[in-house]
Amino acid sequence: MKFLVKVVGINLLLNFALFTNCSASDTRLHAANLQPLELSGKITVITQNGVKTPQLVTNDGKTYTITGKLDRMIRDFYNGQVLRLSGHIELEPNGSQAGSFKVEEIILEVN
Repeated sequence: MKFLVKVVGINLLLNFALFTNCSASDTRLHAANLQPLELSGKITVITQNGVKTPQLVTNDGKTYTITGKLDRMIRDFYNGQVLRLSGHIELEPNGSQAGSFKVEEIILEVN
């Protein structure tokens, strides 16, 4: 539940979900999940049931299905390239099953 409050000309977005009654470890875990994580690896595209899905294969062999607003752009423009992506892990890879990574930013290095 989010509320927008105006205080002295500054808009503050308060998220009351953070003020719930949690133990200290739950609070740290929740705060860690809010911080974006950077992953880098090779972009591949797989086809499942006629739908092209982008995946990120990291250097340590983990595979993540890319989700979020940037998934189509990554699928169409960066197939076969190595990228750094910033976002959140929604599901960890388990054995041969790919995890899920929600992309918020594409990090490009300009030389």
